[in-house]
Amino acid sequence: MDLSRDRLLAVAAIAIDDASLALRDAIELPLDKPAEPLVELLEFIGKSPVVVFNADFNRQALMGAFETHLGFEPELEWLDAYWLLPCVFNDQHDRPVRLADWMKSMGIETFQRHRALGDAFALAKLLLAALSRASVRGHRSARSIIDLASTRKRLQRAISS
Repeated sequence: MDLSRDRLLAVAAIAIDDASLALRDAIELPLDKPAEPLVELLEFIGKSPVVVFNADFNRQALMGAFETHLGFEPELEWLDAYWLLPCVFNDQHDRPVRLADWMKSMGIETFQRHRALGDAFALAKLLLAALSRASVRGHRSARSIIDLASTRKRLQRAISS
């Protein structure tokens, strides 16, 4: 996707409740008339962290949609699985890799790849595994896990520059 010329077609979210997928609390919202679905997404998110894969890209796309269609950018907490997964599963991949690579190495399948809800489902399954592994390593709070991923991102970028 090229954010300068492409737009989001849909957004999806799946709740995680007590270390399990709450599929009854899953949404997929087409963005053909974006204002109402974006409000619904914000209501769904509430005060929870937004878990995405490749947060820089996803944050830019979502925040652009919020600004364009709602007139503001909401204050959201972001957890980027792109950086979290190699922190807790460095035995699988010791650096950030594509979502497809994580899915393959962790044996995760989804019902519809490259679609909002299908990718959200795969990401939620990866997140559950990461939360379990992070908990064993002493990272039990959302803040601790977000900080773990953010620290990895800062360190990787410092090494690369």
